[in-house]
Amino acid sequence: MSRSRNIPTPSLDRRRFLSLAALAGASVGTGLLTGCSSGGSGGSGGGAAVDLPTYVAPKGLKPDLPATSAGVAPGYFTYPDQLIRTVDKAPGSGTELKSMVMTFSPAPARSKYFEAVNKALNAPVDLVMVPAADYAQRFSTVVAGGDLPHTMEIVWYLGLPRLTEFLRAKCVDLSDHLAGDAVKKYPNLAAIPTPSWSGVRLNGRIWGVPIPRNPFQPAPFYRKDIVEARGVALPTNADEFIAFCKEFTNRRRGEYAIAGTNPANPFGIDYYRGMFGVPNGWAEDGGKLTHFIETDAFRESVAFSKKLWDAGVYHPDSPSMDQNKGANLFTTRKALITFRGNQGWGAIQRDGQSVDPDLLVGALPQIGADGGPGQNNLGAGSFGMTVITKEAEDRVEEILAIADYLAAPFGSQEYDLVNFGQRKVHSTDSKTGPALTKLGQKEIILSYQYVGAAEQVLFDAKYVDEYVKPAHAWQSDLSKNGVRNAVHGLTSATESRVASSLQTLIDDTVTSVTVGRKPMSALDDLVSQWKAQGGKQIRTEYEKALAKQ
Repeated sequence: MSRSRNIPTPSLDRRRFLSLAALAGASVGTGLLTGCSSGGSGGSGGGAAVDLPTYVAPKGLKPDLPATSAGVAPGYFTYPDQLIRTVDKAPGSGTELKSMVMTFSPAPARSKYFEAVNKALNAPVDLVMVPAADYAQRFSTVVAGGDLPHTMEIVWYLGLPRLTEFLRAKCVDLSDHLAGDAVKKYPNLAAIPTPSWSGVRLNGRIWGVPIPRNPFQPAPFYRKDIVEARGVALPTNADEFIAFCKEFTNRRRGEYAIAGTNPANPFGIDYYRGMFGVPNGWAEDGGKLTHFIETDAFRESVAFSKKLWDAGVYHPDSPSMDQNKGANLFTTRKALITFRGNQGWGAIQRDGQSVDPDLLVGALPQIGADGGPGQNNLGAGSFGMTVITKEAEDRVEEILAIADYLAAPFGSQEYDLVNFGQRKVHSTDSKTGPALTKLGQKEIILSYQYVGAAEQVLFDAKYVDEYVKPAHAWQSDLSKNGVRNAVHGLTSATESRVASSLQTLIDDTVTSVTVGRKPMSALDDLVSQWKAQGGKQIRTEYEKALAKQ
C-alpha cells in the first residue's frame, strides 16, 4: 500500500514545520511493514472477524465540505464561533496514566499546557516522550525490560519487530469494548472514520485505538503559481508528464522539475506506481497472491522513474537530498514538484508563502500512464495506534474514556483545549481561528494526539481557496479509484521479523536502477533475493490466512 507518514498540523509555526518536514511526506512500506499492510498483530485465534466499530458522525457540527465514507476529510472555511461540548465529565479517576509516545519536538521542563489538559482529564498523564529517531530502539528496550507503561504508541512506519507476539502477550484485546455498537459508549471514538479502524482490526480482532489519517497517498505538490503564469496545461498521461517536467527544467539556471526524494518514497515512486497500476502491496487471484515487485507494472514504474532521471528533470542531488533542502528549493522556485504527505498541504502553503508571497501550492491529479485516472493505493487510514498494556487491564474503560476525550472532533471545546491550549494563555482569538501566543508556540507540541486523536480536517481560514477547497477536491478525486492491499488486516510472523530489511532491499534497488548504478535486470535479481530472504514464506503465511477468512 502507499506508505503514508502523515503528521497532524493544527498549529505549525516555521520551526515546528521544518522539524516535521522530513516526516510529513515520507511513506510507509508497501506490503511489508507489519503495521501497515498486515496490521502487525496476532489475533486470538480463528473464528469470524469482529465488526468494525460503528461509525456515528459527531453531533452539532456541519462542515462546509462533507466527509465521505471513502475517507475524504471534511473541510471547514471558518473556525466555529460556538464550540460544542462532547464530554460531560472528566474521564479520569485521578490516578496516574503512564503513556509512551513519539515526539518530534522537545517538551518543556514545565508546561502550563500539560497542566491544563491533565486537569481537564482528571488524570495526571505522564507522557514518556521519545524522540522519533530513537523510538524503535526504545520500544524494543522497554518491551524487553518488562516494565511497561499503561499505554504505548505503535507507529506503522517503524515496522516494529515481533509486534505479533507483543500484542498477543502484553496487550489487551479491545474487541469487546469497541467492536460494532460497543464503541457508542465512547462517542468521539465512534466518530473516527471506518477506514482508520480497518487498520487496527488485526486478524479479526481490535487491538488498539487508531491515530487517524486519511488513507490517501503522498501528494505530488507543484508550484501552481509558476505553471499558471506560464500557461502550461497539466499532464494527463505518462508521455505528457515527461514533457511537462522538461518544460520546467533549466539546468543552466539550476531549475529542476523535481527536487528531493526520501528513503520511504524514492523518486516519488508511489505516484508512478499509481500511474502504471502497480498492485497495492499484494494482489490476490483465486486465493493466490502476487507481490507487487513481481509484476510487469512495477518494472514499468521503475523504468519510468529512470526515464525521468535520464531526461535530467530531477535535481542531481535528489538521491541523497534531505527534505529540508527539497522544501527550500520548492519555495525558492528552483524546483517545481515535491512529493510529501498530503496532510502537509496547508503547512507547505503557509510556510512557503512566508518566503515567497506569490507561492500557490497545487497537487497533481493521479493520472494513468495511457491517460484517464490512475490508481490510488490506499494506506492504513492511521499513523498508528494506541494499545493498552496488561499493566492496566483493570483500567480499560477509564483509559478508553480518556482517549475518547482526546479524540473530540474539530469544533469542540475538548479539541480546542488539546490543540490550542488555554485562551489568553496559549492562544488568542483571531479572524482565522485561534492564534498561538509565544507560550503556546513553545508548549503546545504533538503529544496527547498520540494517545487519542480526532479525525483530521481540512481547515485554514486564511487559505480556503488555496488549500481547503482544492485539497478536498483532490481527495475526492482519488477516492474514486482507491485500491486496498489484498492482505490488509492480516498478519505474517515472518514479515514481522524481516519487513525492514526487505523494504530497504526494494528501495535501494529502485534507487540504483533509477540513477543507472544497476541495470533493469537488477529487478529480476530483486525478486529472487526477496523470495530467498523471506518473501516466499511471507506469501505462504498470507495465503493460509486468506484461506481462513
